[in-house]
Amino acid sequence: MFNQSFESSTLPNLWLHANITPLHKKNDILESANYRPISLTFIICKVMESVVRDEIMKYLNNSDLILVHQHGTVNKKNCCTNLLETLDIVSEAFDNNILVEIIFLDFAKAFDTALHERLCIKLAGYGIIVDLLNWCRAFLKNWLQRVVLGENISKWTNNISGVP
Repeated sequence: MFNQSFESSTLPNLWLHANITPLHKKNDILESANYRPISLTFIICKVMESVVRDEIMKYLNNSDLILVHQHGTVNKKNCCTNLLETLDIVSEAFDNNILVEIIFLDFAKAFDTALHERLCIKLAGYGIIVDLLNWCRAFLKNWLQRVVLGENISKWTNNISGVP
């Protein structure tokens, strides 16, 4: 089923629907910023997403398109490894009497604002194989979601941005 979906760049409708459930994180329950959207999708689609992600990451790694100092979305790297690497660099600089200036940036909700077509153009520019690119385009173009909160259910909507 995965191979057929991949080769034809088509996805069963069940794979293209997500119920978004807001999960309260902290503080005021009336403030929307205090909720994390949890996307509930068909499990087979989650598996296929994982396969596609792994293929894209394998290609990017094999093509040396992932920077050695990148930690976000990289296997076996995370916020802690980023901090440890930074601590190493700063400690070495201090040991050698070198001035250190650091700027930390937080791109809040960066994945929520990723434009689907721009993402596909970037993947094409990186030389991602056509079948994989076409599958990603079909997935993102036809992705529908709705918010489910208790008995309240919104209408299905298609987004042009955000990572499902």
